[in-house]
This record gives sequence, structure tokens and C-alpha cells, in this order.
Amino acid sequence: TSQPEFEKIIARYLLLAQAVIFLIPVMIVIIVILLGISIPFHFASLLVLLFPIALLSGIIPGEKRQSQTYIVQSEKRVAFGGLLSGLAHELNNPLTFVHSSLEPLRDSLEYLKGVISNPDEKTNRVFKNLDKMVSNMEDGMSRAQKLIQQFRNIPSGTRPEKEEIDLVELLNKCIDLLAHKWQNKLEIERNFVEAPKILGVKAEIEQAFTNLIANACDATPEGGHVQVSTHEASAGVKVVIRDNGKGIPRQIIGKVFDPFFTTKGQGEGQGLGLAITQQIIKNHRGSIEVKSEEGKGTEFLVMLPY
Repeated sequence: TSQPEFEKIIARYLLLAQAVIFLIPVMIVIIVILLGISIPFHFASLLVLLFPIALLSGIIPGEKRQSQTYIVQSEKRVAFGGLLSGLAHELNNPLTFVHSSLEPLRDSLEYLKGVISNPDEKTNRVFKNLDKMVSNMEDGMSRAQKLIQQFRNIPSGTRPEKEEIDLVELLNKCIDLLAHKWQNKLEIERNFVEAPKILGVKAEIEQAFTNLIANACDATPEGGHVQVSTHEASAGVKVVIRDNGKGIPRQIIGKVFDPFFTTKGQGEGQGLGLAITQQIIKNHRGSIEVKSEEGKGTEFLVMLPY
């Protein structure tokens, strides 16, 4: 839970306490007027003590609630880290099988190119598409292996080396890798401004934005529109991903970052993408915020420091 959320908790309890304490003198005045009783002036002066009482009545339970929330969130993070580590371990074996098949697949493709003499235009086009698909598979496999290693290291607290990242280049790559989700289905608008590079773990940042853009594509109906834009700020770079899909109901928008919470149908999503994305952004000292309105779409705002 972020500091602004803690401040909201304290403010809420303070407001509640002040409202309750304010009712005391109001009730006394009403009783005095109705019953016609007189109260000594020095007794009325004691009402000034209600202000510090209201202050303490708000701060004490507010601080208690804040501590409880922090403990719960800390336990969730620890459990989530252990879960990711175990999940990464289980995924490593099947990914190894896939990775070991990529090199023979590439060799077989090169063999076919060599034995087919004078290929026609369609055959050349097929070879070109296969080359691109195998390259994307190799790139995706390399990224998956790096991410799995990082997730396995979460419980030990070890972190990979950070490097300079060009966000515009990275976002273009994420969009291109997701071409199967949007090409011939919806429009993606790229509205990028050049900004200083940020410092971070490239595979993690790429995974975070791939998750966000993929979710936007999934939430947008055919013929819809997704906008990915960057904005330079004094403290860093802001990335906004906006879609004109069905939006998120108000009653569940506060749960979208919870592990295993998903609005997708059974078998369509595990509810881990946004939870992982939020953790990655926090690990890079950034922030992520979601705004949505049913029937009008959803907007994710990510701020990453230089």
C-alpha cells in the first residue's frame, strides 16, 4: 500500500472522529434549549477539550488500521514472492524443452531453403514469415528465461544488473511482439516523445508493458482503438496506455492488482499479469495508477524515474 493510501486511511478516521465529537456540543445545546436548563459558563469552556480528543480519536485508530494494512500487504508480498519463485521453477522444465527445439527448427528451415530450387513468390513469402516467427520465438524464449531466473531470485532478494533503457524503443518492440492481438482487429496509436533514458532491468520493464498493452488489446472490441503514449516529466517518464473497451466496474477497480484476481473468463487469464506488473514498477521506484469508466474504457498511467 502506498503512502498516499496510508494518508487516506488517517484522514478518513480523523474526519469520522471529528464528526462524532462535533455532535456532542450540538446535542448539549439542543438539550439545553429544549429543557431550558442553565449551564455554568466554566462548564461550557470545557468543550474546548473536544478538539484534542477528536484528534487523538482519529489518529490512534487510524495508526492502528495503517499498521494492520501494512502488515497484511507485507505478508501478501512475501507470499506472492514465494509463489512466483515456485511457479518459475515449475515452468523452467517445459520452457527448456521448447528452447532445445528452436535450434533444430531453425536448421530444418535452412535445409528446406536449400533443397527447394527456384522457389516461387508465395514460397519466398512463407520462408520470410517463418524466419520472422522463429526469430520472435527465440527472442520470447530468451526473455522468458531471464524473467524466470529473476522470479526465482525474489525470495533471496537478489536483483539483476540495471541498464539504460530507451522506453520508446522498448514500447515499439512490445507492440510489435503483440501484433497477433491487434493487427487486422483494432488500431494502435503510438504517440511517443523522445525522453532521457531510464535505468532499470530491461526484461522486467518489457514484461510490465507487454502485460499492460496485451490487456488493453484484450479489453478492446474489434474495430476499437488503443493509444500508447509517453510524456516527459520533471521526475521521470510517464507512459499512458488507454483503450476504449468496456471499462472496469467501480466496485472491483481496487482489486485489479491483487494476485489471481481476473475479470476474464475461465481459462483465459490467471490474474497474475497486473500483480507482476505492479511489483516490477515498484521495484523500479515507479508508480502505476488505473482509471476506468464502464462503457468508456480504461487508462493505465505508469511513472518511471530517470
